[in-house]
Amino acid sequence: MVCPRCGNLTAECSDPTRDWHPRTAVCWPSATREWAQGVLHKKHAKDDLPDNELPYLAGRYVWVSQQPPADGEDEFAN
Repeated sequence: MVCPRCGNLTAECSDPTRDWHPRTAVCWPSATREWAQGVLHKKHAKDDLPDNELPYLAGRYVWVSQQPPADGEDEFAN
């Protein structure tokens, strides 16, 4: 069986006698997306809404593209 968390065989990832060593890498599209999500969160964190109204960030997602925005386009306007 494959572990849904790490992708290794569960016999391997649940074995406490195995050594695992952390690794790091950068995914620039993910970094950009996470930065943009933070910008939106800060921008709308203090929105005061009635209980029956969804907050601005509800259901909203950020995606990234290699294509730059058009002149005058606000990347956070949607």
